[in-house]
Amino acid sequence: MLCCHCKKNQAIKSHERQTDGKKRTEYYCLDCYRRLFLSADEGERAPEGQIAMCPYCGTSEEDFRTRGRVGCAQCYRYLARTVMPAIIRMQGDEVHCGKRREISDEREEMISRRDFLKDKIEEYMRARNYDAVKKCSDELKELKRALDEEDADV
Repeated sequence: MLCCHCKKNQAIKSHERQTDGKKRTEYYCLDCYRRLFLSADEGERAPEGQIAMCPYCGTSEEDFRTRGRVGCAQCYRYLARTVMPAIIRMQGDEVHCGKRREISDEREEMISRRDFLKDKIEEYMRARNYDAVKKCSDELKELKRALDEEDADV
């Protein structure tokens, strides 16, 4: 069974969650489980039984849970136990990767076709089918030119 978060690695750990009054079991790989549920241990910790609070702005864990916002940049350090799992759930990782350009269906097909042609050219080269290599290369050049023109327009 694959990890329900990254959908790449083998799921090893399970986590039970209550949603709409129903108990739901989710399965995670070790890396995702550690980042989602155990990364809080890496931050500054409040003494046992006390609620963590940012000494710079006074935001507490409860404030963050209520508002969903931190008060200052230092909150990420002092409230890591609460903040980091929320960040990972929202953006999928601890590091923000920025906005991604939306891709049109036509461009996506062109990119898929380009990748397919590259693979075919390698296959034909191994088989020494040079006529097929030439045809694929010509089509590949046209696709690359079209993709470059689209990039220039953006």
